[in-house]
Amino acid sequence: MEGYTVYSSTDDGILIDNHESPKKILMKYPSGKKETTYEIPSDITTIGKSAFESSVSLTSMNIPTGISTIEDKAFKGCKSMTKFTVTEGQLYFTVEEDVLFDINKKILIQYPAKKETVKYYLPDTITTIKSYSFDTVEKLETVILPETITTIESTSFDSCEKLKNFYYLSENTFNEDIISNCHSLTIIKVNKNYKGEESEKIKERLTPNVIEGTTVRYFYDESDDCEDLTIYRTGEMKDFEETTQPWNSFKDVMKKVTIEEGVQSIGKNAFNSYSQLNEVILPLSITTI
Repeated sequence: MEGYTVYSSTDDGILIDNHESPKKILMKYPSGKKETTYEIPSDITTIGKSAFESSVSLTSMNIPTGISTIEDKAFKGCKSMTKFTVTEGQLYFTVEEDVLFDINKKILIQYPAKKETVKYYLPDTITTIKSYSFDTVEKLETVILPETITTIESTSFDSCEKLKNFYYLSENTFNEDIISNCHSLTIIKVNKNYKGEESEKIKERLTPNVIEGTTVRYFYDESDDCEDLTIYRTGEMKDFEETTQPWNSFKDVMKKVTIEEGVQSIGKNAFNSYSQLNEVILPLSITTI
């Protein structure tokens, strides 16, 4: 087409691909730019592969309504990123706790590298974690992946220097190349039904469970004879009879209970007559005991 330009550059140096008009791809944002934010033009439909890679000055990113596709590694190496947002009316992507997902929260696209959280529970809607989605994450020490996970792409967790604990509650196998350059990683804990091969780092088995009649979940380490119990997710714990707690068979060996932020109550008789219990960690979210 006469006068049609396949590639163009904006006034601020952003490379745009117009060859599939009306689709417009943001191909490359100059990584050396010093601005902390960038407003994606309203006519852009796609954020291209590695488009913002190594843009270390960016601290936040809003996904406008025109964006329908975000290609692989779009935000790899954005070490200063603290949050993602989406414009109201965006039909393809959403954000929860500053983390970027597809609209159905089945695909985790990008976790902000400079997010302050030290422990992160992935939503239990997630099935896929994209490559480099946890790239150069600065603060994260513990990550808990739900039973719903079916796909973890290679190098999903790269250069997370403080990542120590990797909890994998799915029964599906994973390749060890999903984790690279995470030099503080000491424990990978997996579902007791995990079907993968043994690894030197896989030291403990987990049994994840739902507390029936609630949205609250718990898991324990079978290798520790259930000395440690973790209760998590958002919601209220129901009341129990003296012997109907789902962890009752371990009452004589349980030493520590950790209740995570989001749990709002501790049910009646939850830990009644647990003779070895000597430490209980409570979150600020607890309102009823």
